[in-house]
Amino acid sequence: MNSCFSTKRFLWLISCHLSENRKLYLASLGGLGFFLLYMAIIQERDNLLSGMFPVTFCIAGCLITANCYGKWSDFGHASSYLLIPATQLEKYLVTLTVGIVLFIPCFTLLYFVTGYLFRCIFHPPVSLMEMITGGYPVRGIFGGLMENTLLAYLLLQSFFMVIATRFKKLQFLIGALFVVVIFTSVVYVNLHLLSNLSHTVAFNYTFFMVGGPVGYYEIGAEGGTQTLVNVVLQPWVYNINKLVYLLIATGFYIAAWFGLKEREI
Repeated sequence: MNSCFSTKRFLWLISCHLSENRKLYLASLGGLGFFLLYMAIIQERDNLLSGMFPVTFCIAGCLITANCYGKWSDFGHASSYLLIPATQLEKYLVTLTVGIVLFIPCFTLLYFVTGYLFRCIFHPPVSLMEMITGGYPVRGIFGGLMENTLLAYLLLQSFFMVIATRFKKLQFLIGALFVVVIFTSVVYVNLHLLSNLSHTVAFNYTFFMVGGPVGYYEIGAEGGTQTLVNVVLQPWVYNINKLVYLLIATGFYIAAWFGLKEREI
């Protein structure tokens, strides 16, 4: 086999991957359809669908990543997969192409178009853009929501690729457990950090965003109202935050590459 990259062989690998995992993708599509149908029935705010997009997007991407690329470590599939007449670079680029280049636009389009159709069935029709933005500025939705979602997705998807190369079974559940533990630990640290900085009992709710103000609810005296406090940071802080997301994601992608190389036959 030629060790040089072959575009023809690369496209053949993508078609094989999509064909082999078609049942998983069809099942995911059905699950997304039922979820959007449920959301359309209970939806009372036009921005509910766009508000649920980041969580749904990341969960779907991580689930597909863990299931499709679990064969890297699964003894039942690893040998046959690694013996496919293609270079390791081509196999690795297939994961990035399907998980990023194809998944992001396809899922986004299916999510909002299907959600829009279901929404128009159960509620008075509105324009697609109005449903997506929920009355908020378009620049804020696509410049803030989508940017934050994509950066978070790259971080999580690359992490689940590492999990797929390091664990033989239950890759998604193991990855989800790691994410929950890390997230809970960060919540705990943030809670005490903000409590010490504000000298009051507070619950932080936006500290995990890639951009946007650091916000928390300041809890007053017993029976009092909760005051929302937003602290706007300098732009360079947000840029550093985004850079950290990208650097960590890049590190995970490199670790996944070496994880695949270790199993090279």
